[in-house]
Amino acid sequence: MNYITTKDQYLAVKAAWASTDQHSASQIIIYNLLRGFDPMRGFAPFKESSRKIESNNNDRWNGFNQARSGAQYYGEYVLPNSRWLGEAPAEKYNRDREAMFKRTFGTELTAEIRLAIIAVEAAHG
Repeated sequence: MNYITTKDQYLAVKAAWASTDQHSASQIIIYNLLRGFDPMRGFAPFKESSRKIESNNNDRWNGFNQARSGAQYYGEYVLPNSRWLGEAPAEKYNRDREAMFKRTFGTELTAEIRLAIIAVEAAHG
């Protein structure tokens, strides 16, 4: 499913994405989701001839799996009135994460996008 539904949203996402030189692998997974692509797009399994599989937990898709776990930062939601990360209230934690998402991807972190990120973990976990 493509989460970019209007031309203005598309232009905002492209501009936000282009404004940063480097993106983490976790951000690439979310960018793929926003554009309606397979989250694994851009990832490839390690080949036995190029790297030792043992160094990657015997998992040829270790890079994608590590990035998938990192993307969950945007998918999780901390319940109001709970304490998270020491003294920071949950509302501030959620607000900061949503602001970071908007800065990185140029669009709002909606419940639908959050569920899509969580679904990647469920589908590939």
